[in-house]
Amino acid sequence: MKLIYSISDCSLSLYTSGGFEYHVAESMLNGLPTATIGYSCGSTYLDCPEITEIGYTETTETQTGFTKAECRIQDCVKFVHKMANMPESKRREIGRKSREWALSKFDSKVVAKQWMDIFDSLPEVKWEDVKFEDNRSINPDFQPDLSLNGQDFIKHLYSGFLDAQHPDEQGMQHWLTRLEQNQEPKDKIAQIFQQIAAKDAQPKNVDIKDLLLKNDKENLFFVIKEHLEDCILSLNLLESCRKSYPNHNINIVTEPKFFDVFKGCQYVDNMLPYNPILEQEMYVIGAGQEKGLGVFVMPAVSTQKHLNYLSNNNAELIPRPEFETDWSLQTK
Repeated sequence: MKLIYSISDCSLSLYTSGGFEYHVAESMLNGLPTATIGYSCGSTYLDCPEITEIGYTETTETQTGFTKAECRIQDCVKFVHKMANMPESKRREIGRKSREWALSKFDSKVVAKQWMDIFDSLPEVKWEDVKFEDNRSINPDFQPDLSLNGQDFIKHLYSGFLDAQHPDEQGMQHWLTRLEQNQEPKDKIAQIFQQIAAKDAQPKNVDIKDLLLKNDKENLFFVIKEHLEDCILSLNLLESCRKSYPNHNINIVTEPKFFDVFKGCQYVDNMLPYNPILEQEMYVIGAGQEKGLGVFVMPAVSTQKHLNYLSNNNAELIPRPEFETDWSLQTK
């Protein structure tokens, strides 16, 4: 890249959005007169007096609704003409000042000191209070109140879909701008939040063993993915599970939205978010392994996973036991 920069007269850095955009910083550090847009990271570079600003028009990205910047071609043409007609000595002077400014901002020693100052200003960490698990109650099924307006509506979406009680300022401002400028209707913004919540609610790659109770008992996995009515009916089976396996932890495996069905049940010891792997009996019992996870119970396998009651239910196909009744054993 240094060879490309060395034969260049100037630098034109354009993008729809960005986090830092090394090309701008590298152009300045190589002493090139530079032009860029004032959107996103570009606003940082425009603090340098030697940088030429390229205007832009805001557009909306399909599906995500994110704001993007489309640069103005006329400004780009003007910058190139200006550089082409500018004496080399003046271009060099602009490039020298740009390099000095970039070094004062982005030199490794400068950045390292900024981080050290931040670290030194922070309080000592009480590691016993640090929790790494995500305890948010993500709810893709949340029904938003579209009668709310402005900031109340956006906070309502953050809280209802993402359980974010204190949303970040940039996120709030982004959605408020889109709402106030009529760039997106309320129902469309709500749909985007619903899509984000649905994605965040997907099962993460976690070790099943990390979700189990830490005691000396064996485990029983009662797998009932859905639906509400099936979960309610399955409560009747838990007492017999306890009697059959009195020394096991009974783990309910279901969609988190059905956890409330099993809360308070005296036969339930633990609840796990539904994971497809726990529908595999061979995996749960540890077939071919020295030890499995535990006992497998899936009461709705014939109604949810593999239907076997929709056809061939002719009474003639059902075998009936043949036996002779000893009436002498009957009592009045």
